[in-house]
Amino acid sequence: MPVGLSDHTLSSTTAVASVAMGACVIEKHFTSDCSQGVADDSFALEPAEFKLLVEQVSEAWMALGKIDYGQKSSEVSNIKFRRSLYYVQDICKGDIISVGDV
Repeated sequence: MPVGLSDHTLSSTTAVASVAMGACVIEKHFTSDCSQGVADDSFALEPAEFKLLVEQVSEAWMALGKIDYGQKSSEVSNIKFRRSLYYVQDICKGDIISVGDV
């Protein structure tokens, strides 16, 4: 289920942090000029601030990366020195691992 944030804070910090916690949708108020006296102006972002929010959220999203348990090209030459066990089947809580499972 996609998770989002309706952000009424004064900065972009909460929105950026929400991405690290799994948010993939952010609602933030936008205004062309905070001095117009509109009710939402106190927590709305102006164009330059909104641009910065988009850049910061994008950077946080990219920093999360993606899970990849495969061998990397940089590991090929050193793989023989690696001591690891890989489970080759799904595992559930309480399962007893046997030699045939790794």
